[in-house]
Amino acid sequence: MKRKSLAIAVVASLLALSVTGCAITNLLKKEASERVEEVVSEEGEEAAEAASPTKPPAGAKPTKAPSPTATAEPEEEAPLSLVSAQELDSYRQVVRMSGTHGDEEWEMEMVTEFVREPPAQRYVMRVSDETGEETSFETIQIGDPTYIGGGPEGEWMSMTSSESPDLSDTGFIRLEDSFYSDECKYMGKKTVNGLQTRHYHCSEKALLAMPNVGGGVIQDAEGDVWVSTQYDVAVRFIFSWKGKDEDGVAVEGRWESDVTDINKPIKIEAPEGVAAAGLPDDIPMIDGARDVNAMMGMVTFIVDKPVKDVTAYYKSAMPKNGWTFDEGGSMEFMLGFTKGDRTASFILSEEGAATQVTIMVNEE
Repeated sequence: MKRKSLAIAVVASLLALSVTGCAITNLLKKEASERVEEVVSEEGEEAAEAASPTKPPAGAKPTKAPSPTATAEPEEEAPLSLVSAQELDSYRQVVRMSGTHGDEEWEMEMVTEFVREPPAQRYVMRVSDETGEETSFETIQIGDPTYIGGGPEGEWMSMTSSESPDLSDTGFIRLEDSFYSDECKYMGKKTVNGLQTRHYHCSEKALLAMPNVGGGVIQDAEGDVWVSTQYDVAVRFIFSWKGKDEDGVAVEGRWESDVTDINKPIKIEAPEGVAAAGLPDDIPMIDGARDVNAMMGMVTFIVDKPVKDVTAYYKSAMPKNGWTFDEGGSMEFMLGFTKGDRTASFILSEEGAATQVTIMVNEE
């Protein structure tokens, strides 16, 4: 467990981080001009006569003058400029990390799938230690509902919040904020992941913008970035570094990322058999409820009404949906209802002029 924690700490700290040819051309033009003037001066009228066009023999076909050959313009160096992958309509990113911490080895892989409309996002994280033991974790967010799964049992839970993060503002890797782009040298163009890209090689100085490894220092680092000419997004990057943590223990790492399926259809679905968290259909939500959160059969919210009004509402509404009020299981700030083998418990607490409500539904 300690070894896993060390590996995750190292990676987490990293995540907190994301010739013109004019002079030559002018010189050649100048030399050519001087040479022509020299020849004309030496040859005089004889050179001028020789330069006069000669009539072709009778019956001869005129010779077509050769077309001028287009001269390729020299490729201009482009400064490294990036935009967030969150500006795209959809994408899939795979990040692979590996390294050592002292004598311990670790590996991590993260997969991110993003769709802007309808809003959905999926994360899968896999971590392996030096023994090869793997731990996985997955989250799926579709609109407000979020599904969380992982562990050896592969169990899932769902949760919903009225304050769920805006999917357009999330993402594991924000490379544009993680290093000094001015320290990256343009290397030319290359096709990567099916897209034309600009390739940049980044020096150690470029990567020193990344947070210190484990609270220590980065001593040696380099990287390469391939940026889509169409989207200005890093569709591939490879960084490697060496350093020491705050205790002086040697740390090495390698960080690779590939972005594919840009603006292509990506299907993100809720896990099979897992319902979105929230109230069941036969338990109504009182009008005006806010700050709604739901998780593992429990729903909480706040409503700007006194406790007595909330109590009166549910004592009236629940029987209309087949629930029976449980006199014995109820008191001033607690209500109980039964329906078949199901129970619904309401806990009410005053929050100034408002009421905080917690509803728990169980099956016996």
